[in-house]
Amino acid sequence: MPRKRLNLSLSQPLYTQLQAIARRYGFGSACELGTTLLQVFAAHTLRAEAEHQQRLRQRDEDTEAYIAALFDELAGAQPTPDGTVPVTHPRRQCQ
Repeated sequence: MPRKRLNLSLSQPLYTQLQAIARRYGFGSACELGTTLLQVFAAHTLRAEAEHQQRLRQRDEDTEAYIAALFDELAGAQPTPDGTVPVTHPRRQCQ
């Protein structure tokens, strides 16, 4: 796999802390620790983004299903014309 270089400038206290952490947890160097942390961060970020997109798709599908059900319900709410003309007779009384 081709590799790319990443040029980082760290403050001396941060670099010293990273070296101590790397030694404590068995990393070869602070650079190896930093690379591992970046890999974990990238994997977590990509997974979180994928989960977010899945939630958005699911919400959109739920919304579409809700709207379709609403229209199905409303479709039977009013009678549909069957071709007959309703006839009403006035109820007047002559006096």
